[in-house]
Amino acid sequence: MTNHANEVIETERAHKRKIGRGYDVATTPQEEMAATHVVLTDDEYSKLRQQISMLQKKLDQTTRDHEDTVRAMETRYRNMTDGLEAEKKTLIEQTKALVVRAKAAETEAEKSKDLNTNLLRIARERANAARGLKPKRKRSGYVAIGKIVQGKVPCGTQGSVTQYSDKWTVTLQTPYSITLPYKLVRELIEGDLTGEDGPDLLNQMGILPIKDNDRLWKGNYIMAVLKAKGKEFLDKDSYLFDFGYAANPQTKYWEIRLVTTGPITLPDDLIE
Repeated sequence: MTNHANEVIETERAHKRKIGRGYDVATTPQEEMAATHVVLTDDEYSKLRQQISMLQKKLDQTTRDHEDTVRAMETRYRNMTDGLEAEKKTLIEQTKALVVRAKAAETEAEKSKDLNTNLLRIARERANAARGLKPKRKRSGYVAIGKIVQGKVPCGTQGSVTQYSDKWTVTLQTPYSITLPYKLVRELIEGDLTGEDGPDLLNQMGILPIKDNDRLWKGNYIMAVLKAKGKEFLDKDSYLFDFGYAANPQTKYWEIRLVTTGPITLPDDLIE
């Protein structure tokens, strides 16, 4: 190799351009840009190979890490999927079991309701027979006792003068024994009065109920009028505004006293 060639090799990098069938050293920036080959020294070539090897190792390691990450994610996904499927299966089984239990409870509730209905019917018929109410199987078991009393109730003031309005009171003997607890009797009697679970006695007597959260409301006359005004309250209407329960030890039956804003009509069923 000539001295000129040695000088080219000793430089850090030499750009060569093709001239005919040979190559020449590029000496200008323009010639370097047009060069087709780069000549490296042994040391440069060795360093380049080392860099390529290191990059290849990094690439291989990155690929392995990526593959490990993908496998780990796939395993985690499978585990999650398997867990979700198992949880889904468990929830389905639990839901089916709850449905079966709910249906069984509903069936038992219906049986209990039918049993209670039959027991109440039998108790009503026995109470009717004991009091001579006929026909015992058709009578409601309620009987008006005493008189329907018309009285006065304060309804406001005009100046310093208290104003009064009419009120009407009636007491009904129920078919329920005083041996039954008050809470149970109250539910039974309210159901009979409103017709939800009984003979709809208020309607038979021409009495309009005032409800409060699905229960019979009770209060004073003025509040009854205010509440009833939204229902097109008229003087001829009879609203229930007060009532009370009593256990009569002499007759051994529960009684209920009804107080209304208007007249009370007694159907034949409530007359002994």
